Amino acid sequence: MAAEIDFGSVIKRSKDLVFKNRWLWVYGLVVATLTGSGGSGFGNGFSTSDSKSGKIPPEAQKMVQEVGKAVTDWVATIPAHAWILFGIGLLILIVLGIIVQWVTISWAKGALIGGLEEADKGEIVTLQNTTHFGIKSLKKLIIFNIITSLISLGTIIALLVVYGLVSLVLSFIQPLMILWMVMSGLLGLLGLIIFLVVLAMVAIYAERLVVLKDFSPWEAWKKGLAISRGNFLNTVLMGLLNSGIGCGVGCVTSLVITTVLAIPAVILAIPLFAKNVFWPSIVGLIFLLLVWVTANSLVRAGLVVFNFSNWNQIFKKVYDKE
Repeated sequence: MAAEIDFGSVIKRSKDLVFKNRWLWVYGLVVATLTGSGGSGFGNGFSTSDSKSGKIPPEAQKMVQEVGKAVTDWVATIPAHAWILFGIGLLILIVLGIIVQWVTISWAKGALIGGLEEADKGEIVTLQNTTHFGIKSLKKLIIFNIITSLISLGTIIALLVVYGLVSLVLSFIQPLMILWMVMSGLLGLLGLIIFLVVLAMVAIYAERLVVLKDFSPWEAWKKGLAISRGNFLNTVLMGLLNSGIGCGVGCVTSLVITTVLAIPAVILAIPLFAKNVFWPSIVGLIFLLLVWVTANSLVRAGLVVFNFSNWNQIFKKVYDKE
């Protein structure tokens, strides 16, 4: 039977923990930066063209051709074994980058989960007395991520094999093949969404089982799945609340920060619009951009800590009920 949860008290408690324990925001910033949670993106596009004909001038075409020929000639001078070594080196760098990312995220998550548990008990938390939670659970959390990745890969391969076999059989019957393609597309999309939700729910509980209850990675995975199945509605509701609060707070604060910084940015940009190169304006705009990025990053970090605190409390309630 699922535990009865007062979501209002959970959110209130998390808000208090977030603002009283700002050292934990460091871990939140690491998680937010490396996972992209709570992030935002923007892009600007600029293009120039001949407004009369819309065609590239002959001079520009000639320059592009010459540059392309020079690049092609340079590439041709590089021996094949150099490209192979370059590819191997690039692959090694990518693998090392993934490993470093996994290690850093696992450490930050473990330290944040353990630190919030200490803060909830009324203990004073700092980076010094919380980082050991991340170090202690680092290996187990990495193994848990590997298990999850293997399960995901195995599930996808199995589904693709089934899809391929059914498609092969039905390829001789055109009407059934069309029906199968439509149904498998819809069911596949729905199944993918459910699969990702289940994986996220398992990770929420399993990570806390590893950090707070010292479970082994595989036992944490199985127990996390069992807790998710028994508390599906509570988990979904908490997830929706986290998403709603995160979206609301993130959008509002980002709008406020942008509005506040827009006024000095416009003032600094006036000389640039007048086509005057004014270096103090450029330096000032870069500084404002850094302030904007820093402020938004801090908001994202706080939201990560808030979400983790909510999940810590939900975990304790459902685990005690189990």
